Amino acid sequence: MIRKSLLLLAVLVVGLFIFPACTGDNDGILLGVRAAGTIFGRVFDITTDDPLDNVRVRISSTPYEVDTTGTGQIIIETTTDMNGNFNRTDIPNGFIEVKISRDGYRTPESQFWSLSPGGTGEFRFEIAPGEDPVPEFEGDEQWARPPTWGYNPDM
Repeated sequence: MIRKSLLLLAVLVVGLFIFPACTGDNDGILLGVRAAGTIFGRVFDITTDDPLDNVRVRISSTPYEVDTTGTGQIIIETTTDMNGNFNRTDIPNGFIEVKISRDGYRTPESQFWSLSPGGTGEFRFEIAPGEDPVPEFEGDEQWARPPTWGYNPDM
């Protein structure tokens, strides 16, 4: 009797995981569960083609569909190794944005990927030495000064 109860319980538990995979809904993933994938890449100095170490890599994963469980955006940060490589195997599936930055180098535009459950994404960044430009004021310098807040009857 105990064996039959344990067997029935095992069948029910396995059925909970297999049934959603068979329905084709949600890519075989249980609602609220985001399967992990892998993101890897390299970062190079664009002028010398040398790999760059200690580059900050910020990976954000946003789910394909936001559900009622509140599974939202997840941010994971890492750095490149001495060969300019980065690799993370714990990235939840969804829309991926990868940003990098390093002191003494210009920040390139983000790169994007759609990571399927258990999938992989490969990135290559080439960054230029220098600093990000500070936006310059365009327009009449007179209007750039703050206004005077006192009342002036002569004006």
